[in-house]
Amino acid sequence: MKKMPMVTATAAVLLCLGGCRDTRDDQITQEVRRELARAQVPGSVDVVTTRRVVTLSGTVPDRATQAAAVDLARRVTDVDRVVDNLRTLTAADAPPARGDVLQPQELPNTAPRAVP
Repeated sequence: MKKMPMVTATAAVLLCLGGCRDTRDDQITQEVRRELARAQVPGSVDVVTTRRVVTLSGTVPDRATQAAAVDLARRVTDVDRVVDNLRTLTAADAPPARGDVLQPQELPNTAPRAVP
């Protein structure tokens, strides 16, 4: 009769290894999202927490916003580490402003010269 609890515990552990999520991870994710919203962090920031490691991904307008988002996530209770996968928009990433026409660079004349 004592083998039954051991079998049940083993089965529970095996099932959990396949897909158990730490409910605290879900709470951390929600807290980080709330803090980002409260601070009105602009951009599109995705938050995923696994084993108390928060991963931020998406796009923000500049490095100051990126640093602020990471700092806010670090301050949430029980966060062990923050992985910063945020990208900042740069002039190269942004679409051209309306009315802007991209012009090809003028190249110097590179026609072959006659050698005397």
